Amino acid sequence: MPSFTLALRTHFLSAALMFCAALTSPLGAGDEDAQWEGSVIVTLRGDLPLIGQQSWTNPFAEPLTRHQANEQLRRALRAPEEHVVLDLSQGFFPSLAAAEELADTLRRRPEHKRVTVLLENVSDAAMVIAAAADEVAMAEAGLIWISGLSMQVDHYTEMLGKLGIRFAAVTSGEQKSAPEPLTLPEPSAAALAEYRDLLGQIDESLLSLSARDNLDTDALRAARASAPQTSALAKQLGLIDRSVDPQSFFHQLQEPSRHLESGGSAPDLESFTGIMNWWRQMMSGPRQTRHPQVVAVVQWEGMIVDGEGDVHQGLIGAGESVRLLEQLADDSRVVAVVLRINSGGGSAGASDRIYHAIRRLDAKKPVIALFDDIAASGGYYLGIGARQIVAHQSTITGSIGVFAMLPDLSGTRSLLGIHRTTLRTDPRADLFATNAIDDERLAAMQAVVDDMDQRFRELVGQRRGLAPEAVKALAQGRIFGGNAAHKHGLVDALGTLPDAVELARNAAEIDRPLPLRIYPQRRGLADMLGLGPLAQLPPWLRHLAGLGGAGQNPIGEGQLWSWRALPQIR
Repeated sequence: MPSFTLALRTHFLSAALMFCAALTSPLGAGDEDAQWEGSVIVTLRGDLPLIGQQSWTNPFAEPLTRHQANEQLRRALRAPEEHVVLDLSQGFFPSLAAAEELADTLRRRPEHKRVTVLLENVSDAAMVIAAAADEVAMAEAGLIWISGLSMQVDHYTEMLGKLGIRFAAVTSGEQKSAPEPLTLPEPSAAALAEYRDLLGQIDESLLSLSARDNLDTDALRAARASAPQTSALAKQLGLIDRSVDPQSFFHQLQEPSRHLESGGSAPDLESFTGIMNWWRQMMSGPRQTRHPQVVAVVQWEGMIVDGEGDVHQGLIGAGESVRLLEQLADDSRVVAVVLRINSGGGSAGASDRIYHAIRRLDAKKPVIALFDDIAASGGYYLGIGARQIVAHQSTITGSIGVFAMLPDLSGTRSLLGIHRTTLRTDPRADLFATNAIDDERLAAMQAVVDDMDQRFRELVGQRRGLAPEAVKALAQGRIFGGNAAHKHGLVDALGTLPDAVELARNAAEIDRPLPLRIYPQRRGLADMLGLGPLAQLPPWLRHLAGLGGAGQNPIGEGQLWSWRALPQIR
């Protein structure tokens, strides 16, 4: 399904040398006894992905993740200085859900803490964070883009047609619009209506989250017509409290002032012991602190795929996900689990395998799902396996339904002068071939899609306590923002990670704060090169080497596109 973006969102990578895993504790835990005047500065950059994309060439270079950013902010709010400056002026483009969580962290601060947010070259999501601060400053020579939400949907049928490529799709409902960019020249009327409704829902959440005492939703909406805003205009519109020269601003902060350092300390490379420790951590990843009891937070981001995936590369593999859940079920130190889901779906079979693993885990210890930016279709399928579901207000969810696509490359072969002869032993032996699409092939796939869709709906009804008529009204591919999903009973509560963790602890009957253990854990270079005991080579390299892998589909030569026909819930 298409994704909507805030203006000027970009992928901005920042390098951080980190040797220790961050563990979350409640905001008040570990506060210093002494409090003194002074300022502590926290600088956030990038788009705050859920999982950092590690590179095997530099295993320690990765963008600041959502969890790390919130941990850094919590450290500042626990520090003895009474003034916290949140610097968002150096390339900061978070998603709405990431901004919502940072704002929630600010609102949980001790009463005596004063927070100033510094803005420059930011978009609407930054205003969600600014709404939770005491003061909003802006670089006097900068711009901000407070302009509302936009959605872009590209369709490729005409381009593919020039290459002789055609796709046919079978879906479980007219709102199941994921295949449309490859099957239609423009969005269908049903898809357009669904997009407009979703955009309106998310915008409503954005405005309510961005409003503050001296800036209501009407003023915010009116300010968008003047985008982009200079500092003078932003102050006139009430978007900021004052404009500043950043250098002078930092020099004039209440002393003593300091920048809060992120990441770990530089390695000791002057002693043999230090060099050996550095080498071990580089090859095996950071050493984990062992606690007698923890809440596990499993972060899943990307497409759900069969067999082995790699969440560090945006692939949630059924094989590795099931193994992780089984490991957590057997780990006596893990008392509860939060599944943090950021996925638009993927393979129906893989989603079902992971769903059953979640149910088995929940039979042993409480499992709570937390929906981030998107938990739709297959992502929602995973969520209903949990005991309860928490969603951000800005979450995109729903899209209950299934689709399958059949590729037709007969036109391409004709353009290239390729003549194919097909021999078969049975009528449906070439069902997934790239031959011309006929009614029999479409009918066969429609039967599969309808059967899987019926199962999906039944599971939603059972797990969410909804009558079949209610599920039918919410299915057929319809998509919802977090508030609407809560209203319709698709999720249990609106909140962020601390709310999900609290639900998990309560379900485990534990009334004290516990450290968090974040999964997937940072990998060392050995794992990334396929040399560690639990490591594996990238799927493409395993395929190239002829190693295959459990759970892979037996696709023969000449059927390179056949995976497209497998049912998808996206």
